Parts: sequence; structure tokens; C-alpha cells
Amino acid sequence: MLHALICPNLVTKTGFRRLTQLRSLEEFHFVFEGAMYAFKNELFLIWCFELLPQLHIAGLKAELGICRELLRTFGTNVSTALQHVRRPAGSRLQLQLRNLTLTNGVGFLNDIQLPQLKELCITNPHQINIVDFSQFPNLDTLDASRLTEFDLNQILGRVGHQLTCLHFASRVVIHLDEVLQMCPNLSELTLAVNSFRLSPAFQPQALQLTCLRILIFPTFFNFELYAPMLRLLRLAPILSTLSLDLSMPNGQDLINLVQLAGQGHLQNLEEVEVSQLDLENFCEVELGNLIQSFVSDCAKLHTLDLSDVDDQLDFN
Repeated sequence: MLHALICPNLVTKTGFRRLTQLRSLEEFHFVFEGAMYAFKNELFLIWCFELLPQLHIAGLKAELGICRELLRTFGTNVSTALQHVRRPAGSRLQLQLRNLTLTNGVGFLNDIQLPQLKELCITNPHQINIVDFSQFPNLDTLDASRLTEFDLNQILGRVGHQLTCLHFASRVVIHLDEVLQMCPNLSELTLAVNSFRLSPAFQPQALQLTCLRILIFPTFFNFELYAPMLRLLRLAPILSTLSLDLSMPNGQDLINLVQLAGQGHLQNLEEVEVSQLDLENFCEVELGNLIQSFVSDCAKLHTLDLSDVDDQLDFN
């Protein structure tokens, strides 16, 4: 495996062709300077896709999704570049990309073969209904934002069974039981939504979730979230990483966790982060007692980050 980092301002297409001799090149990261950013970005990506189809990753370092920093085939012109790459006569373009980030139009994906694609990040996608997701047999991670719940369900209905990681951000109320039914093998779930619902009729044997992150946009919090949140946590017995940003009043998010742990749930938690805690009505002693109770009931816990408390608490 060979990695390259280069400033494309210094590269011509003639010089770029010499890189085709590097047959083991799999990852190619580049940076841009100056006013020609957009043009250079698109042009350089086209050269990558035309001349180095074996690349797994080509593009910029991207901070995408919630609390995640990834190396992806990323850039503001990826979609445009893929549509302008010259196709082999009489056949579809085949690329070995393992991850891909797209904004807006995605219908052109039907004209490209991506047999190695494992991670797909899409934002505000148009024409999502015409994409044949069955052409991505190795896709196991989906990062989707600014979709309607209907569009998300269309995607999950096609590839949900093969996903192990789902990251979804959109200002909608999501029916989480439908998502979990379509994605029975999820180990990692990130939600940034207005709210979510979980039908009492949803009774899986046990969820396989080991990592759960939930952010509820604060202007949309309502007390109806208490019950589905508690049910979700009870249904995830092997959960080891939990991050909550719920803006619950009166510290109820922390109180709920303490109660669940005291009932014998959350026994496999190792890392917990709770943001936007409302601690106004807590004195230092009360908060200390809650934390001590939670730590005592979660034997595997080694990191508790309450975010609004001055110091992160590490328990070794």
C-alpha cells in the first residue's frame, strides 16, 4: 500500500501521468491554495478517476458526521468530477473507491461501478429514488444528512440489512423502530434529529448496538422522548459507548441513566458522554451522589464526560 500527499497547484496532467507507474498507490490526499480552488479540485479529481482507477481514497481530509474525522474521497466537486470522467467505450466506469462523499445529485451513480465501496456519505441528495444500491455489495457504513425520513427509508429498504454503521442528521422526527427493523446488524448508530419515536410493539430479541450517539436539536425537545429513550437503552445490552445531547430539563438525562444502571441495565458501558446538562437544581452533593451511584453500577465504565462539569472524570 502506498500513500501520497501532494499540492496539485504544482502538478500538470503530463506530470500526473507518471503517477500511473505507482501501481501500489491506494490513497492520494491533496491540498489547494489560491483562488483556483474549485477548478483545480474538480480537474484533479477527474485526473484521479481517469488515470488511477485503483485508488481507494482520493481527495481532501474531511471532518464529517458527528464527532468523527475521516479520510474520504471528498471535495466540493466530487459529484461534478464523477459525471465528467470519460467512460470506457461500451462499458461503465469502474473505480475501486472504498469511501465516497457526495452532495446534491447522486443519480449518476448508476453509471459507475463501485464494487469496493464500504462507506457512503450523502448530503441533500437529489434523485435518490433512482439509485441502484444493490450495486454496492460491500457497503457497510452510511452517513446521510438533510434527507427526509421517506428518502432514508428508501435507502435502508435496499441496503439496511448489510449496514453495521448508520449516521443520520436531519431536522425530522424519525420512527426508530422502522430503522432498526431494516438494519438488524447495526453496531454503531448516530442520530441528530428533532426527535424520535419507538413503537411499544417493537420487540427485538436484542440489538447489536455497541456505540450509540443521539443529539436532539434543543428547540424540539419534548417530554414524549423520555419513554422511547429508556426503551432504546434497555434494548441494547452490549452497548459500550454512549453519547447523549438531549437538552433534557432538570438533569433528567443523567437521572435516567443512573436509574437504568441501578436496575441492572447498561452493564457493558465503558465510555459515556452527556452534553448540555441542566444542572441548575443540583447541589454539589446531589451531583456527586448521582455520579457515584452510576459508577458503582457500571463496573466497566472508565470514562464519564459530563461536558458541563469542569473536569472530565476518568475512572481506571
